[in-house]
Amino acid sequence: MSASLGIKGKKAVVLGINPSGVELVKFLVRKGAEVVLADSKSAESTKEFVESNLDVSKIQVDSGDYNTKTFENAALVIVASGIPLDLPVLEAARTAGIQVVTEIEFVSLYSETPIVAVAGTNGKSTTAHLIEKMIEAAGKKAISNVNLPLARYLNLNQDADYLVAVSTSFQLEGTRSFKPRAVVFTGFSDDHLDKYPNIETYYAANREVFKNSCSQTLHVVNASSPQVQQMIQGVPGTFVPFSDNPLPAGMRGAWGTRTEVTFRTIAADGTETESHIPLKNYRLRGAANRQNLMAAGLAVLGLGVSIEQIQSVVESIRALPHRLEFVKRLNSVAFYDDACASNPDATIQSLQAFTEPVILISGGRDKNLVYEALAPHIRQRVKNLILVGEAKEKINRYIGDFTETFLVGTIEEAVIVAYQKSRSGDVILLSPACAPNDQFESHDLKGEYFKDLIGQIAQPRRPNVL
Repeated sequence: MSASLGIKGKKAVVLGINPSGVELVKFLVRKGAEVVLADSKSAESTKEFVESNLDVSKIQVDSGDYNTKTFENAALVIVASGIPLDLPVLEAARTAGIQVVTEIEFVSLYSETPIVAVAGTNGKSTTAHLIEKMIEAAGKKAISNVNLPLARYLNLNQDADYLVAVSTSFQLEGTRSFKPRAVVFTGFSDDHLDKYPNIETYYAANREVFKNSCSQTLHVVNASSPQVQQMIQGVPGTFVPFSDNPLPAGMRGAWGTRTEVTFRTIAADGTETESHIPLKNYRLRGAANRQNLMAAGLAVLGLGVSIEQIQSVVESIRALPHRLEFVKRLNSVAFYDDACASNPDATIQSLQAFTEPVILISGGRDKNLVYEALAPHIRQRVKNLILVGEAKEKINRYIGDFTETFLVGTIEEAVIVAYQKSRSGDVILLSPACAPNDQFESHDLKGEYFKDLIGQIAQPRRPNVL
């Protein structure tokens, strides 16, 4: 463990009553810090979660409106995953000279395990999941934050060969010394413009993943994204591209078609080897998931994983929950849960994965995004569009005229209308292109509820018994 932060006997504030915050608190308590766990949520709404996960006799819990007194005499503030960094109390803490770090920064300071950072707008979790499974296929131990907080690693009594860190823009902009062994950048598109004043600041936050790159850093980057290619200008290190089109001879990297992906490696003596992996049994649909596979494969090839081990994962991998996840087929109608598609580009990528007629359920809380890019894809692929949530009127203005569109009040109504409109061979796809609305605190909760509703449709009715 690194000694970059001496915290024994010092006051440390963790911002965020969530699984990430819990793991951070547990570690800090073990290290002898005086810990305060704070959140703007009410004490009533967080009491059960806190008491079931932590020994409250060893910490102070401040719930409700953030209070600057919480941060008085603090040596360190750690921002848990999911908490924005633009809070006024955090700015006041910085002004007072208090060190403010994010979870991924904190973990990197206290762990010497090499980190593979996966950044970009879309595809981060799936790419990180693939990397984790490929490393494991090579007989090594990998731990990721796909399903559980990265800080959990600090509380495990086991070592890992690699940490695989899904690195969001919010976590990256709070880093200073975060220095991954490898960086994978999936792609860049508009998102989170409800949190950032403009696209330039969102771009700058994502670019932070490269700021400590050096000549030894491996970078796997999307050659099909002009924004990513601009982002890496002037960054030191090794760059390995993946693309939708074949790469020029002599260039290490990967490209793909509908039926296979090709990985090109170059030996020290200049010998080129091309390895072809068929996609017949790859269950993750669409071009975006093909890119995720290429990105993950290139990353692990740089870590010593073989093509055969990559192939074994291709044959066995399943979609992560709520990420273009196949749910059920009812009366020859297929249901897919893509609740984590929280921006228009993600929904476009999901629509492109289908040749079947799609009934699309979208909507939620707007993030100041523009939806007109969806229009040609709605016209081409969507037979019915069902809009729900706070942003439904705005989305309807952009794309409602390009297919038969219904505006409904609840997700229950959306599923009912979708099923009523479906015919044999159709796909019903939940892909919000928005953040979760007030009905759901997270993408996961929205997706789980969607799947519950499908389960209710599938249950046969019992006959009346007299």
